[in-house]
Amino acid sequence: MTQQSALGQSLRRFKKPARIAVTILLLGLAFSFLDREAAADSLAKVEFTWLAVGFALIAMIIVFESLQFAQVVREFGHVLTAGSAIRMSLVGRFFAVFTPAMLGNDIYRAMALYNTGATGRSSVGLAAMSRLVSLISLTPVLLIGLPFLARYTWGGVGFWFFLSVIAAAVIGSLCLLLPVTEKLLAGLKWRFVRELSVEAGQLQRLTSGSSGKIWLWSYAIAQHILRIFAVMAVARAYGITADWTAFLALVPVSLLVAMIPVSIGSWGTREIALVFSLGFAGVLPGPALLTSVCFGLLGLSFALMGAVIWMTGERGTPPQSGG
Repeated sequence: MTQQSALGQSLRRFKKPARIAVTILLLGLAFSFLDREAAADSLAKVEFTWLAVGFALIAMIIVFESLQFAQVVREFGHVLTAGSAIRMSLVGRFFAVFTPAMLGNDIYRAMALYNTGATGRSSVGLAAMSRLVSLISLTPVLLIGLPFLARYTWGGVGFWFFLSVIAAAVIGSLCLLLPVTEKLLAGLKWRFVRELSVEAGQLQRLTSGSSGKIWLWSYAIAQHILRIFAVMAVARAYGITADWTAFLALVPVSLLVAMIPVSIGSWGTREIALVFSLGFAGVLPGPALLTSVCFGLLGLSFALMGAVIWMTGERGTPPQSGG
């Protein structure tokens, strides 16, 4: 074993404990903002009707995520039913509980496709493609909220921070979608970059104007809009009365930041991001933290459904080659 490979193995073994430590640290920091008496009062007065609305919206998010994934699979010559895609998404959410951001979901989807007939390279590519579509489709939602973002943060450092996040998202999306990107990346020597050039070329295939591709991007954008209103519904349950424009402006940026893969299941990063961002709309840290934690727990309930599906062996219908 070379010194370089030994170092690589040591770093891989260090990653998981490091992410667990970061998750605990971030959650500890988030809970340091919590006033226990105020939190107890908020929990005693929680409106369960709004929580039910949030739960229903998260269910709809999973449906649209699944439809998006199934449509990506179809666009590359396979057939995946909506029911199978939903089962994959639920089980994938269970595995995402143990990984940074939604990585576990993508890994499970790739394995499920491989085990049901797709090639290894194809299965990984399809899972990665669906995730990139999700990220890119967040860009128009960020831009729609930009005028409202200026309303809540104009004149402060927060505005420029949020603006820089949005600008990075826009630039990244354009780079992946422009035809010249594929050629530029393919000419570089790093293997990861060359693989990214392949993904960029496939993404461009998903931007032509056929009806299937229009539905694909509609599903992708719809899930982000639903996610905004799901957070708002949970916030209403804890007495947060901020205007819907505040959620439209602040939540997408917060959830984008929460996708940074530094903590397990996005716990901690999501809480810090929402506490910070909703503060610009006058939301106190305690209710904002309760909103984020409850939103995460509602999502976890669907992960538990996925665990049951996985343990009972309901893996879904195999994708088939398209005719």
